[in-house]
Amino acid sequence: MKKLIVSSIILLLLSCSGCNKDDHRTVVSKLSSREKVKNACPEKKVIHIQPLGYVNAEYVNEVVSAVKKFYGYDCVVLPQVKPTDDIMAASQMRYEASKILDKYNSKDYVLILTTEDIACRTEKSSELGIFGLGYMPGTTCVVSTFRLRRTDGNLVPNAVLLERLDKICLHEIGHNLGLDHCLNDPRCMMNPANGTIRQVDRERIWFCDICMIHLKH
Repeated sequence: MKKLIVSSIILLLLSCSGCNKDDHRTVVSKLSSREKVKNACPEKKVIHIQPLGYVNAEYVNEVVSAVKKFYGYDCVVLPQVKPTDDIMAASQMRYEASKILDKYNSKDYVLILTTEDIACRTEKSSELGIFGLGYMPGTTCVVSTFRLRRTDGNLVPNAVLLERLDKICLHEIGHNLGLDHCLNDPRCMMNPANGTIRQVDRERIWFCDICMIHLKH
C-alpha cells in the first residue's frame, strides 16, 4: 500500500548555524558510494523530470546530473506544464503537494520539479510549507526549490541551493523506491528534516548501511 511521505517539512522561521562545507559534487563522484547504490538498484529505471511552471534550466540539469551519478538512472526531461487552479492549496497562495501527485501520478517514474511554494496537510496544520513529498513506494514525487533558496530570510549562494536540491530530489526518489525515513545516522540523506533546513545541510549525498540494505529488497 502506498503512503505519502513528507520528506522535508520547513517552518517559516528557520535557524541554521552553517551549511555542510563538503562539496556535494565531490561526495557524489566517489566511485565507492556510487557503485554501492548502483549495485543495490541493478534494474535500469528512467526518471522523467516534469517541470511544473517555469524552472531554471540550471536546476533541471543539476537534478538530471545528480540522479544519473547517484542512482545510475537515465533521465528524460518533459515539456513544461502550467500550474492550474485545481492543485491550489486552500489558502490559494500556494500549491498542495498531494494534489500535484494525484494529478501527475503515472506508471512511469516522475519527479515533478517546481519553483512554486508547495504545502501539505498534517495533524498539526491544515497547510504546512514543505520541500517535497513522495509516494512510498510509488513512482511519483514533487520537489520545490522555493524554500531551499533562503536561510534566516537571506538568499543562500547558488551552490548551497543546488546541493539542497540534489539531496531533496534523491531523498524523494528514495521514498519512491521504498525507503522510509532514516533514524540511524544523521548524515544519511533519508533523514526527515523535522521542520528545519539544518538537517538537510547536515546530510551527505549518501545512504547509511541500513538504508542500503532496505534499498536492495
